[in-house]
Amino acid sequence: NFEAFVARVKQFKAAEPRTQLYANPAGGARADLLRPLQDLIDVWAPDLHLVREQPNELTQIFQHGKHYWHYEGPGDQRILDPLGFYRVKPWVAFQMGMTGGGYWVYSSAEFWFSESGAGNEYGSVYPTDRGPVTTKRWEASRKGIEDFELLWLLRKTAGRAPPAARQQALALLDDAVRFVTRGQEKVTDISRHVRPYAPDYQQWMEYRQRLIQMQMQLDRLPAAISKPS
Repeated sequence: NFEAFVARVKQFKAAEPRTQLYANPAGGARADLLRPLQDLIDVWAPDLHLVREQPNELTQIFQHGKHYWHYEGPGDQRILDPLGFYRVKPWVAFQMGMTGGGYWVYSSAEFWFSESGAGNEYGSVYPTDRGPVTTKRWEASRKGIEDFELLWLLRKTAGRAPPAARQQALALLDDAVRFVTRGQEKVTDISRHVRPYAPDYQQWMEYRQRLIQMQMQLDRLPAAISKPS
């Protein structure tokens, strides 16, 4: 079946090379199995736990794509900590060299149970007759996306800065990401429901403010000039 799937993917690419193909491997998808798709998939979105099991082998494959995301899908996500799960996810993606990260799923069935456990609710936005209703989980995701943009921007700006300023900025970036993502590498779908995995919020926001200030400082510096060899 997998060989037939690879053949079908090749058919799509041959018919229209600009087609953006997406895949979200999970379960028993090992590196050796996925390698024939290495140069065929444009958007990889594997289960994060799969990547944790084979970080080096799978990352080499997934980074061939134009986008490298991840997702997690623990049940009844309403009871998960908005900070320790939803807002942290973009930080985990940045830490692991991904271009994005998410969860399962943005909007799902219209579950309005008043008690957790009454149904598996995967959505973070609820559909209604008057339009979508957001949740604190979605708002935490939105702030996490802003955080990811800040991290990405600072890294990019630091790359153009003079050596001393670059080193200072990257050191701050590493410290902040390490602080926010500490302990996330040990998370499982089950343990998500046992503890929040959220860093100290006050210190987190202090790091965020320092990152913003560093970005503003670098913006005022002249860019480093490379001398021709």
